[in-house]
Amino acid sequence: MSIIAYIKHLAERFRYETGSQMLLDTLDRLGVSIHPFYLFEESLPTGGPPPVVPGFGDVEIRPLGARDMAAVAAVPWRGLDEDFFLRRLERGNGCLGLFDRGRLAAFTWYDRRACDYDGWRFPLSDGEAYLFDSFTLTPWRGKGLAPYLRYRVYEELAARGCTRFYSVSVRTNRPALRFKQKLGGRVVGKGWLVTVFRRWRFGSRPPGRRA
Repeated sequence: MSIIAYIKHLAERFRYETGSQMLLDTLDRLGVSIHPFYLFEESLPTGGPPPVVPGFGDVEIRPLGARDMAAVAAVPWRGLDEDFFLRRLERGNGCLGLFDRGRLAAFTWYDRRACDYDGWRFPLSDGEAYLFDSFTLTPWRGKGLAPYLRYRVYEELAARGCTRFYSVSVRTNRPALRFKQKLGGRVVGKGWLVTVFRRWRFGSRPPGRRA
């Protein structure tokens, strides 16, 4: 990618991400991964989906399958290939995508078997789901798509009997924290995870969960 495109990418990051989050990203590239995080419990809010920017385009929301993983893997700067996402599907994970005039604008993943976050892993009961990797592509940020798609994945899973949802957000990721709080999510645990040169890992233990 050209230098101009990279500068634009950095400008967008400065606009939507905190300095502390970018510092953590820099340390990660140097081999020290530090993740202080919150465990959220969420549920389907009442009152309908949150609004998006007025006059937004022709939106389509649908489950993503194997043929869509090339588009998911094409998101710049994430460094994850198509096979990585295909393996998620093979493990039984699901993905819901939002398209704007046929272009993938946002997506979110879910797992109905376990919370599989690197820091805290625990099995899920019937009626529970773990929501993860919610991502809005840069051209569509700031339009309210993240909470809107979150509401839609609640609906999708509620139709399958899920009434309780878990998710994890890094504490410095303010946009993610704001949109979960807008939807009524509440913090039920605080943890941290440190990985050094991808060899040594240590962190906190997950809290007990109510039945």
